[in-house]
Amino acid sequence: MSGAAPPPSQPDGSTDPTSALTTGPVAWDFYMELIESMPVVPYIDAPDDQITLYLAPQVRDVLGIDAAEYVAAERDPWFDNLHPDDRDETIRELEQLLAAGGGKQEYRFVRPDTGETVWLEDRLPVMYVDGRRLSPGVLLDVTR
Repeated sequence: MSGAAPPPSQPDGSTDPTSALTTGPVAWDFYMELIESMPVVPYIDAPDDQITLYLAPQVRDVLGIDAAEYVAAERDPWFDNLHPDDRDETIRELEQLLAAGGGKQEYRFVRPDTGETVWLEDRLPVMYVDGRRLSPGVLLDVTR
């Protein structure tokens, strides 16, 4: 007789205790809860279309922008809120990073709600899904 009890069966019939977190509707809820509780702002951009497909709600705390309004905008509000002294260089650097397959950059962003300038570190990988270039990244407030 073995000293360890067999693992309990999970709702999907497996004995893997993590299976409920990696498959089915529970997985989606689990990952969204995890993403939306992080001290960073995850996002998914479609850079060729200049739109944001997903932006975590904690963006309001960091950038003073409502995530749903940001995603619904016809043109990505990011461009309009870059610090005017950094705008051209930041966009040029972004284009280079996207062409190189991703990377990270730091830049200043002007919060539209308060006019306050914040420093952001933007970590942006590049991937292709069904031939469409996407950038699922994270923003970190690194204001000094």
